[in-house]
Amino acid sequence: MMDDEIHGLLRKEYKCAVIKVGSETTAILMNRKKKVGLKKRVAGMLPIYEYEKWEEEMDRWQYRPVGFRGIFSKKFVHATIAVCYDESDKIVYWRYLRPAEKRSMPISQVQ
Repeated sequence: MMDDEIHGLLRKEYKCAVIKVGSETTAILMNRKKKVGLKKRVAGMLPIYEYEKWEEEMDRWQYRPVGFRGIFSKKFVHATIAVCYDESDKIVYWRYLRPAEKRSMPISQVQ
């Protein structure tokens, strides 16, 4: 249930696709491709392009405090999550903090 609430908060903030990844994730491996030039024209119709493919590792995590009211208990819950925003595909990846991250943060910031 908490996942759904956090997902909703992120969707409101970023206005794009939101995906949860495993808590132990340190980087997300992305497969990308970009157009590198015209390959040929087919009888004056649409051109066919060549694409360069590469892999990119995304590991720029930011820590965000989130808060929401529980559906059944009506209690207000605070949490801290890690968020990684992919500018190219307009996707927000989020996860719960790893134990090592929680230990390294000041107590006042971690819920």
